[in-house]
Amino acid sequence: MANEKKYPLVSIITITYNYERFISQCIESVLRQTYPYWEQIIIDDGSNDKSPEIIKKYKDQRIKYFYQEHKGINFIPETYNKALSLCNGELIAILEGDDFWPEYKIEKAVNIYNLQPDLVLIYGITVITTEGGNITKSRIPIKNFNRYYPYSFLFNKPVGSATVAMADPRILTFTFPCSVVIVKKYLEKIGGFQSIEGCPLVDYPTFLKLSLQGNFFFVPEVMGYWRRRKKSITNLYYDVIREKIYRYIKENIEELGLHERKIEKIWQRYWFVTLYFQKGRFLLIDKKWEEARVNFLKVISKPVCSLKFLGAILGFIFSFFHLNIEFFAKLLGRPYYEE
Repeated sequence: MANEKKYPLVSIITITYNYERFISQCIESVLRQTYPYWEQIIIDDGSNDKSPEIIKKYKDQRIKYFYQEHKGINFIPETYNKALSLCNGELIAILEGDDFWPEYKIEKAVNIYNLQPDLVLIYGITVITTEGGNITKSRIPIKNFNRYYPYSFLFNKPVGSATVAMADPRILTFTFPCSVVIVKKYLEKIGGFQSIEGCPLVDYPTFLKLSLQGNFFFVPEVMGYWRRRKKSITNLYYDVIREKIYRYIKENIEELGLHERKIEKIWQRYWFVTLYFQKGRFLLIDKKWEEARVNFLKVISKPVCSLKFLGAILGFIFSFFHLNIEFFAKLLGRPYYEE
């Protein structure tokens, strides 16, 4: 291995479960990296499709495959921390089995780290794709981020400013997992990947805690592709996740250095509108027309977001014709769900 200070090893954590349709693109995007000093720790959570055979076809010694009996979403934090314990790298990257990278992702992150070794994490733009991998115009962080917070918040300057933005329901996690490279010592300092009781994710609480440790670096280039699927954990537990996040923020308000009154006001204003709009949209796709109308009417009754307000009116009208609104999302370049 080359000099560690100059060419640090990057450990890539990949958790996968029944991703036979996507895992090849995930692994091949790692193999195409222009930076060669990496290891990919793949933990297969008991896949019963062709995922194991597909993964085992890749003979590169840097790919390390571990199979475990299926634990499911309630043990996601445990699985991530198991992967972390197997990592040998100075830097940690996350690439779930249905996501993929541009070929320069690791090299760009390492170059920045070598110049600023005191950073907590480096990340860039995440592009949202459809389930089939079609690229949309949607980006994380959102393009109009500075409409809500100063650009410096993307760099977590001053320390803790990113925490404020992440606690806003209009923004939440802008250091999106597939675009991030984390300095391992800071991840270990906070006790590894964090969790929220009853909430099937690790990225949000982990990045919140990391935002209290030091500065970030934002690369204004695409650093990851997130495949947004209707049946992903994020969407299947959409309302549960947001409710648990809200409760978590309130319970840890002092530790996170947040203003309780402001948090309460902004969540009450935007949380329910976003929740009901998304639920209405999924109900249209599932052909539950009357239930969709109920949710869209709740959005229309609180017009705090013009785009969702117009979308809710369209959804309400289209429900009578037994149609969904995914065509309009596609037309606008927004994330859409394929039939």
